[in-house]
Amino acid sequence: MFIVQCWIEHPVRRLDQTFTYLSDIQIETGCRITVDFAGRSVTAFTESCRYTDQSAEELEKKSGMKLKKITSIVDSESLITDELHELALWMRDQTLSTAISCFQAMLPAKVKPASGRKNIVKERWVRLSSKEASLTPKQLEAFQYVRERGEVRYSELRKLFPSQAKALIDKGMLEEYEAERRNLLTDTEGSETKRTLTPAQQKAMDEIVQSSDDVFLLRGVTGSGKTEIYLQLAEDALRKGKQVLILVPEISLTPQMISRVSKRFGASLAVYHSGLNDQEKYEQYRLVKTGEASIVVGTRSAVFMPFQNLGLIVMDEEHDSSYKQDSQPAYHCRDIAIWRGRHHSCKVILGSATPALESYARGLKNVYHLVEINERVNGTLPEVTIVSMRENMRKGGSFILSEELKEKIRNRLENHEQCILLLNRRGYSSQLRCRSCQSVIMCPHCDLAMSWHRDIRRLKCHTCGTEMPVPRICPVCGSAEGFTSMGFGTQRLEEEVRQAFGNDVRILRMDADTTGRKNSHASILASFGRHEADILLGTQMIAKGLDYP
Repeated sequence: MFIVQCWIEHPVRRLDQTFTYLSDIQIETGCRITVDFAGRSVTAFTESCRYTDQSAEELEKKSGMKLKKITSIVDSESLITDELHELALWMRDQTLSTAISCFQAMLPAKVKPASGRKNIVKERWVRLSSKEASLTPKQLEAFQYVRERGEVRYSELRKLFPSQAKALIDKGMLEEYEAERRNLLTDTEGSETKRTLTPAQQKAMDEIVQSSDDVFLLRGVTGSGKTEIYLQLAEDALRKGKQVLILVPEISLTPQMISRVSKRFGASLAVYHSGLNDQEKYEQYRLVKTGEASIVVGTRSAVFMPFQNLGLIVMDEEHDSSYKQDSQPAYHCRDIAIWRGRHHSCKVILGSATPALESYARGLKNVYHLVEINERVNGTLPEVTIVSMRENMRKGGSFILSEELKEKIRNRLENHEQCILLLNRRGYSSQLRCRSCQSVIMCPHCDLAMSWHRDIRRLKCHTCGTEMPVPRICPVCGSAEGFTSMGFGTQRLEEEVRQAFGNDVRILRMDADTTGRKNSHASILASFGRHEADILLGTQMIAKGLDYP
């Protein structure tokens, strides 16, 4: 008989304790089980399982309560490592969260300890059997193909040998079995060579490598070559047989970082961000857990990947608010990265041109090792011009594009160069105001102004996502005089640019409205990189980390 301590799936404070059940077989810590809890079948997460030679009656008499047996075991092996188990309990204390919410934050949706879980996609595979039979030359070729590889996806074998695959199975030469679908990564040959560091980069690199400190704040001005330092530190870690984690704040930055990493190393690479579906996230999680992936590039949630031999953690743009999670467990990715770095005895690099105030203060007080690069790789800083739009409007100009900006853009277009226009507001107009009472249409849930999206002719709340048509009458005063638009967003900016430079100018817009589809971030950035557009305009997702010569 085994005594099982487990966490119940509901992340509420009054249930934040382990509950005791009995099992006839041993269960690993970190496995999901189903149990009867208050008359309902719920999913639980195993905390511990210990053997006892006492009977169920003796245990019930000793504890003074009736003990139930578990209903079923969901997983055959632990979903998390011992390190992640320890980390979850640390997060519970540090963030005042429930333990089960910490475990749920770590795991991909396919294997979260929660009811209503989705099935993991499985696929058919074939392998050699012990039987013998006479084969045709073509069947022998298919048989040799499987023997050389040990196991092959049935779909792959059918594609190469359409009729022979089924014939080999019918003859018993191959046996079928089902296995979880997995992402098979293949090493590709890197095409980018290591770049020579500038004296300032080399000084920063040497300071990091030669120091025995574990947390470094790399403050380098924009264009100082921080990414190259990350890649060379990653190369050192990979050479030692270690794994590397590179964190970026925005999903829009992931494609460029992936491109740099794969071109440099050609190594097995796992990618983890919100743009992947549940199955893809699970496959990437398994690649890291089994040690097949040597480098991981991802956003905030990638900090929980089940590394076995971590050698370097890089947190790019460490000041970004995207690294904070507001819901339970309310953690900061920086704190998790530093905890994991100390557990694995590896260096943690926090990189930024504008560090968070608390990070910079820790750097100045030697809590973090502060490393600074104050010059660009090309040696020149950009010239910044502040234009008064009020003055521009007094001269009869637009309230969106100043005459000086139009002239600069026109010069770039004439030279067949590209431009990036940043506006931290999407939609067409930032608010609609009643012509009669001047009241602004507010979101019924957030009490914030709703933005007008002209392409779909609807109002949207950019906080909670609520949508509604424009009301026929003012909800405040009942007037039917209509509404005036105030402010402008990326849709209006795109329209203004086309009016100023003609329809021949090629424009790409990148905001939450144009990047809703899968891989749309990478597609837009790749298109701009191939010079298929003259102007890229968008919100904050184009404001940081992009590298275009």
